[in-house]
Amino acid sequence: MEDQHVNTAKQSAEVSGIALRFLSGKHLAKLNALLSKATTVIGGLYTSDLSRFIVCLQLVHLNFPPLVDRFLNELFYVLPRLHGKQKAFVLEMLNTRSSSIPTLYTTLKPFLSELLHSSEPLIARYTVMIMKSCVEKGLSEKELTTAVALLCPLGMSVLPFLIRFCATRLPPVEKDLFDSAALKTVIEIFEYLHDEELFCGGAVRTVLLKGLSNAHAAIRAQCLAFWSNRNRLSSKLKKRMGELLETMYCIETEDEYVSYCCALLLDLCEGSPDYERALFDAPLSKCNFEVLHVDPSWQKRNYMTSLYASTQLFRFPASSSTGPSSSARLPSGMLRATPLSTNLLDLPEGPVASTPGALGFSLPDDSVGSPSVLYRNDYRTKFLQQLQNSNQQKLADPLHHLRIAECRQLKRRFNYPRSGSEASSFLHTRIAHKKRDRRRLQDVHDRLAQQHSVSLFRKYRTGDLPDIQIKYRDLIAPLKRLVQMDNYIARRLLACIVHKMVEYYESTLPARAAEEAVAPLAQKIQALTGQASLSSPMFVAFLLDICYHVEPTSIAPGTLGHCGRETLNQHLAIMLLEKQLSSGGSEPALPFPKRSRVNEGRPPSLHKELWFELAKLYKSIQEYDVIRGILASNFVTSSPVFKEAIEAEAQGDYSLACDCYDQLHSGSVSDNFELNFVESGLLKSLEMLGKWPNVKTRIDELCGYQPNFWKRLWELNDLDFVSQFVKAHLKCTAGPPSQTDDRLRLFIAHSLQDRHYKPLMRARFGVELALFFVVENEHDRARYFCREGLHSFLEDWKNLPHLKTSSRQLRLANLQPLVEIEEFLIFLSTHTSSKNTTALAKLLSRWAARLPHKTSHQTDVWDDLISYRFLLLNIALNATNVTEEQESLIVESKVSMLLKASAACRHQQNFSLGMRYQRQALACMQQMSKENRDYVATLHSLTKLSCAKAKCHLRLKSHYSSESAAASLLKALGDLKNFSSDDQVTNDPLIFQRHCLLKCRVLGLLEQLFRNPSFNIGKLDPKLLNFVSGAKAAPHLHQACLEEYYSSLQHALKSPKGGCGQYAAKLHLTMAKFCDKALSHSYSVPVPANGPRALSKLMISSVFQAMHLGSNSAASRVPRLLHLLAKDSQLTYSFRKECEAAPCWMFIPWISQLVAILSKTEAAAVIGPLKKIGKFYPQALFYPLRLCSKHDYETVAWKYVEELQALSHHPYLDRMIKELRTLVDPEHLFKDWYINDLKPLFAAPRTLRNENRIMKEFSKMKVDLLSMEDCPSDVRKRFALEYGPQIEKLAGVDGARLLAHASNDPFGAVLEAMQQRSDFVARPETLKEYSLWLASYHSSNFKDHPIEVPGQYTGRCKPIVESHTKICAFDDRIKVLMSMRKPKRLLIRGDDEREYMFLVKGGEDLRLDQRLQQLFTLMNEALYKDTVARQRSLYLQTYQVIPVSLRLGLIEWIKETITLKELLETALTSEEKSRLKSPENNPIRAHINWINRFKTKKADENPYTRMYMLASNSETTAAFRHRRDMVPRDLLRRAILKRINDREAFVAIRSDFIRSHATLSICHYVLGIGDRHLSNFMFNLSTGRIIGIDFGHAFGSATQFLPVPELIPFRLTPQIVGFLYPLTTEGLLRNSMIITMNALRRRSAVLLRTLDVFVNEPLFEWRSLSRGQAGSQAELELHAGVDHIKGEWYPREKLSIAEQKLESHNSSYIMALEIKAGHGHKKECEALLRIVQGDPNINVRAKVGAICKNVEEQVDCLIDHATDPNILGRLWVGWESYM
Repeated sequence: MEDQHVNTAKQSAEVSGIALRFLSGKHLAKLNALLSKATTVIGGLYTSDLSRFIVCLQLVHLNFPPLVDRFLNELFYVLPRLHGKQKAFVLEMLNTRSSSIPTLYTTLKPFLSELLHSSEPLIARYTVMIMKSCVEKGLSEKELTTAVALLCPLGMSVLPFLIRFCATRLPPVEKDLFDSAALKTVIEIFEYLHDEELFCGGAVRTVLLKGLSNAHAAIRAQCLAFWSNRNRLSSKLKKRMGELLETMYCIETEDEYVSYCCALLLDLCEGSPDYERALFDAPLSKCNFEVLHVDPSWQKRNYMTSLYASTQLFRFPASSSTGPSSSARLPSGMLRATPLSTNLLDLPEGPVASTPGALGFSLPDDSVGSPSVLYRNDYRTKFLQQLQNSNQQKLADPLHHLRIAECRQLKRRFNYPRSGSEASSFLHTRIAHKKRDRRRLQDVHDRLAQQHSVSLFRKYRTGDLPDIQIKYRDLIAPLKRLVQMDNYIARRLLACIVHKMVEYYESTLPARAAEEAVAPLAQKIQALTGQASLSSPMFVAFLLDICYHVEPTSIAPGTLGHCGRETLNQHLAIMLLEKQLSSGGSEPALPFPKRSRVNEGRPPSLHKELWFELAKLYKSIQEYDVIRGILASNFVTSSPVFKEAIEAEAQGDYSLACDCYDQLHSGSVSDNFELNFVESGLLKSLEMLGKWPNVKTRIDELCGYQPNFWKRLWELNDLDFVSQFVKAHLKCTAGPPSQTDDRLRLFIAHSLQDRHYKPLMRARFGVELALFFVVENEHDRARYFCREGLHSFLEDWKNLPHLKTSSRQLRLANLQPLVEIEEFLIFLSTHTSSKNTTALAKLLSRWAARLPHKTSHQTDVWDDLISYRFLLLNIALNATNVTEEQESLIVESKVSMLLKASAACRHQQNFSLGMRYQRQALACMQQMSKENRDYVATLHSLTKLSCAKAKCHLRLKSHYSSESAAASLLKALGDLKNFSSDDQVTNDPLIFQRHCLLKCRVLGLLEQLFRNPSFNIGKLDPKLLNFVSGAKAAPHLHQACLEEYYSSLQHALKSPKGGCGQYAAKLHLTMAKFCDKALSHSYSVPVPANGPRALSKLMISSVFQAMHLGSNSAASRVPRLLHLLAKDSQLTYSFRKECEAAPCWMFIPWISQLVAILSKTEAAAVIGPLKKIGKFYPQALFYPLRLCSKHDYETVAWKYVEELQALSHHPYLDRMIKELRTLVDPEHLFKDWYINDLKPLFAAPRTLRNENRIMKEFSKMKVDLLSMEDCPSDVRKRFALEYGPQIEKLAGVDGARLLAHASNDPFGAVLEAMQQRSDFVARPETLKEYSLWLASYHSSNFKDHPIEVPGQYTGRCKPIVESHTKICAFDDRIKVLMSMRKPKRLLIRGDDEREYMFLVKGGEDLRLDQRLQQLFTLMNEALYKDTVARQRSLYLQTYQVIPVSLRLGLIEWIKETITLKELLETALTSEEKSRLKSPENNPIRAHINWINRFKTKKADENPYTRMYMLASNSETTAAFRHRRDMVPRDLLRRAILKRINDREAFVAIRSDFIRSHATLSICHYVLGIGDRHLSNFMFNLSTGRIIGIDFGHAFGSATQFLPVPELIPFRLTPQIVGFLYPLTTEGLLRNSMIITMNALRRRSAVLLRTLDVFVNEPLFEWRSLSRGQAGSQAELELHAGVDHIKGEWYPREKLSIAEQKLESHNSSYIMALEIKAGHGHKKECEALLRIVQGDPNINVRAKVGAICKNVEEQVDCLIDHATDPNILGRLWVGWESYM
């Protein structure tokens, strides 16, 4: 041991220990001698080499521990001076002899605290083991208390240091052993101290609870076994559930609580007798299957990967495009047996699509096309090809192996000589590589041999799988592992278990017993909710989730609202509160209240606290529309100031909201609920206004000024108050460092020391804490809280569903400041001292690129980010070594950020905060050098803010006075004029254009203000009026503004600097808008000398110049230009000349309208852009031209059409459309031909019939439907064989018999037979039975002329034809819809490997649907440009409609949608379905019976006619409510709850559903779209939005022409109203409708001008309807002066009605006009008018005149009209108004 080599000394010590152990008990003399010698030697090392002394003594003690007793004093003496492993060795020796050292605890007591908190894991471990031994040996009560007090604070860090040790120090083999041993020690301590848990506060218990969800399997399993012991937790489910809720919770384990509780519940399954039972009771051979015939050759023409492709790869090599040869083809419906293999690596590389055959679809027999794309990425094919090439090379070259050997020998000659060990290692490596290569090659050969040896063929059946068995254990064991690692799954599973428990009790026990069984669970949940620290959102979500199933009323509304808001679980809390309201809370309530029409729209009179908590929850997720509806009830609040405050807050007018809340706070609040709401609203308004000193003062007043103010602040029970306190004190900080006030220091210090508040501070205030410690110059702590904040964000983010948009945005807002604080700390630590300007510039550029969005992120997010950045930049500025260049960079960055923040405030209408940013920007600019000051940019920003403020006032009539708005604008106008000669404006074209635009915008707003009769010009400073040129000379100020507006625009456009640049298009568009308003008499501006025509030419030139400069907004005004062209043909030359400058692709949305003009005298104006489209985008022009008919065009015009058809000619598109027509049932084609083409010819007397026309029509039909030559499909052949003989019998072979037919209905019997057979005959569902050409189409055969997938030309951007998706093939599967005409869904496979589905619909003219989709697109643009509508995601989901002929078209299929009728039917239970089928409970039967009561003996009299005249209001209402009550009124709610995975998504889905329905209803109302039965609404399963389809009745035709008129504006039936319950139509629905209508009204000019284009393109249906109505009207003078023959009066009338709707006319008066027009000659007309106008005692619409005061009143009339039971009860039975 005294040897100079350390290794020799260690080995000697170990051998000495072994010798001492061997001699002990046998040879005492030798033992004493050797022991004396070892003591002497080791003792000498103590004085000479302390390190060797400890190592040698530790090695000896491993085999002979008693030797340590001789050196105890030395060890105790040196212990405090040692570190690292040496200290661990000493503790290990003391632990070994702990039982023989009586004073061990007393001696180590001074060092225990230091030892327990050591960073070395072994030191802490041995210290814990020593303390355990001391406790077991026996300590006095005082010593035991001290030991527990020392040990238990360590509890939270025991397992972490073990994990850290295992991960870094120990090899993998030793980890499990070490973990188990250490954890066993902790468990033993817990068991020994179980009775003394009161002393230690449960710290060791906390460690064991955390171990249940530890990442290490050994720790997790041991802890699970410990807690699963029956002495701790019961083995009964109900009892264990109660124990988990009662005893297994502690604040420190909130994050893990759900996962370990779920694991402990699943652990009970192991004791079940079914745990080892098989899942399937019967063997596979006894199961029933249906045979699935699969043709494997389908893969040869399809890029989809077959399930059995790997086994067919070597059986069927790729051949010609016609598929495998007949000799290689398998028998029909047969497959090769797949070898049993579980090697997933045998699958091809790359993404593999799912197989249609595996889903139960029949696959095609034929295969046409190129080889499958399957082989592109098949690595086995490549390997085999390489192997084959290698073998061929060997056979071709007999000396191949000799050459290979020679090459290897040459390589070895150039290798460097290696030592012996290196050579040996190299040799072994080469041998291993050769073995690996041989093994791989052998594996390939084995697989090939196995696959080629398979010769068994068999039939596969649907669901056919290998006969395997799965045990319940195989499902539960991995599930238990999963829940321990994923809190979200654990929460869902645990809530599901509790739900099923409750359901079991309710279904098996009597009501009283079930209530008693569930009551203890509810009590424990309530207790847990009170204990929660709210730092774990998942734990609170679990409590709320199971509370929803157990007892929703078990948690008080205040606690429920608080928990939901603070943990971002608002959606779950909302559902619970709404369930409490539905159940009545403290007052009983019906499932759905039966309200009279007078009380319609008011919430039920339930508990006031519930409503206020619900309002606060909705406010936290920014659902102000719902809050408006809640607070609209006088029961909730009767204060008009309260409602005004909410309205102002919803509109973003926080100044008004702040004033209202301040007024309420002063003394007009009635109770504590309102006071709490007012306080939070006031502070939020001050926060949004950026008035942080006011926030600070009010928060300080709330929490008081006593020393314990910090606790009082927490006891306010609102984290928003805490957040506002911290933010206010931080933002009011004067500067760095250590300049934060003492209140903030005290609050943070006390909160971080408190056991309850510390986790909440770390989880929710990471940004503020990090920033605080940066200001305090404690950068290490700042970095720590940055990391804690990021960890908290990630934990919250992974548990936030994507539908929680507001919650996700709230958490995302904290991410950016955390990242930027960390970046700033890195910058301070690395670059500031070296004065690195480049690093600072990079930091500022990164920050500039990360600014929030100007509309998506609210202004408080902007304010937080700007304030925090400024605080950090001030710290950088106050550094002593900052250079002037760095200071200039910081100030410039500040100004830029402030101006962008001001722009965001402008877009969100927070003008007060925007003005504050402007003032700060000007103040910062004073710190810059004069040459760097950009006053023009600041002026432009300030002018935009003033304009937005005035525009908002004009739209909303806010408290901001017109005179103040005018004064602000006049000041801005003066500043703009003063800076017009500035060098920056005159030299930079972009700034010049922007300057001119702003000047025109100011003048336009001033004109609107001055034109208002109530404007008091006397309140303005006369000096300000001098800024308007010619103000004194003009008779009216608004005319002076207009004249200067026009002259300024002309000057800007004529200037050389105004003709190009990004703002030039806006200048041209502004001029176009000015001309448009002047032409429509909105402006009273003096027109040029040659009158309106000059303005029209100027407008045409301006629009096309704006389009030339890339303005899509200008392209939307093309319909207005077409309207001007139609009114004045003299504009043709100007139009043709100017449109040459515009890109032709911008005309694509209006191709149909341009083609329609070809038939008019103005055709020369539009032929230019059409030719360009035909040249560059021929397939965009093909479909509209195909609708042209020669008889509609004159000779010259038809030449234009022929020229365009030649440009857009495609050799295969015509064939494709012809084949698409074969998808229409021949029965329907025959019926359409007969009714529309032939039967009208028989209406004339026999002697006057056009015989040539009859013969011609019959010949055309015969060739199309009855000819057996070149018959395109099996369906047509069957039709010709079945009906051909009957038709020829009636008409003759050539149709000659028809000429002698006396009847005017020659084929009536044939049609009747077709109809009877059509009802029950199944349609084929394979494409080849309809069209062989489509089924065999493949793009490889048509490479020279590919066909594009329809619907890709939208006109929103320039098309790139090369990148358009081409049709690759048509899928052989089609879906036949069960509607009247049996349309077919066709699946197109694109060359981009995607699927495109279209509905092929025949027998209808889809041009009207296409036009309506264009109008919906314009409406979406109007909604998007409205800030309020865009924030609420109000839009219509549109789809492509492509008419390919007058009676055939393609409609884009929207995926993942079902009809609203199907959705509601899925919610019906089997009992409800059977009940509704019974005659006495069938609402349809009840409706028919009620209608039949008014039926008379006259066969031709409509019973609805008498019902309108005879049925009273009360009788109809009672009958309707009777039918309504037959159907459960919560079907829609149940259907959606059934389809969502998480209940918290329900609130978001309901919001999207109602908003989309409100938007859809208003847009449909404006366009007069009717026939809105349940099957004409589609429900999007992925978004929850509603989509309208089938617009066969538009522009009021459902009211005007249907025999049973549709008397409502849109569908708002009991199911939709009930879906809102306990909310009403007053909030979300009503406000969404108001916002939509306001947005459409602001863009009404564009919408109406687009509608006006229909006058120039009257559709076939419009012509027939107008002629029919004109012929039936008794008073044709109503349409005097209008050409009835052309039918142009009808669209003009409809456009007038649409204009009235956009001008807030009462819906009942508008509908009365439509009824008079369509039913004025009928006897029930007066009754219909009375029904529609309503009862003044009941209906809101009846109390309002023909024109509503505002949009709000118009929407109230619409809702009243749509929900009137007196109208709903009279609608057509198929409309199902009771649903």
